[in-house]
Amino acid sequence: MEGKRGENPRFFVAVHVGAGFHSPSNEKSFRRAMKKACLSAAYVLRKSTGGCLDAVIAATKVLEDDPITNAGRGSNLTELGHVECDASIMDGFSGAYGAVGAVPGVHNAIQIAACLAREQIMGSSLLGRIPPMFLVGEGALKWGKSKGVLLPATIPEAERWLITERSKGQWLRVRWHIVLSSLFDLKLGMHTLLD
Repeated sequence: MEGKRGENPRFFVAVHVGAGFHSPSNEKSFRRAMKKACLSAAYVLRKSTGGCLDAVIAATKVLEDDPITNAGRGSNLTELGHVECDASIMDGFSGAYGAVGAVPGVHNAIQIAACLAREQIMGSSLLGRIPPMFLVGEGALKWGKSKGVLLPATIPEAERWLITERSKGQWLRVRWHIVLSSLFDLKLGMHTLLD
């Protein structure tokens, strides 16, 4: 980011909405989500005292909150029908990094990942203990709570917001295909045994 404080800074913000197939019928929704995320990051860079890390967090939160992106709200569900989120962030200046994986019951996993990165920037504790860089599952959730990250009171409470009709419908279709496939495999196995 160029420019001094008080001047009109020059910067470039780019976001993506994930890998994989994106239906052309959803293109407007994807573009709207990306534009909103870029504007959120630009606002942080232009108007607040926040830096690049804060801009990335702002943009990612927008994408995590938009069900079209499959990051956070509207995510694909696990085999058991739950939402587990991943997020990572890196500060290009310091090289500090934070990541979380398979975190249940969190609206914005980027907040926990960013907290990990900020701890890296602060460095070792007085006792020389190196802060974690990558946490997963319930451990990441507990660590985030211990650091003051605002999280829903319970995982079911979070999932009422995270699981959308679209994600639940997709999950039900996949589960049905798994059941049919298992039945077909069982039937095929029975024919092999009888032959």
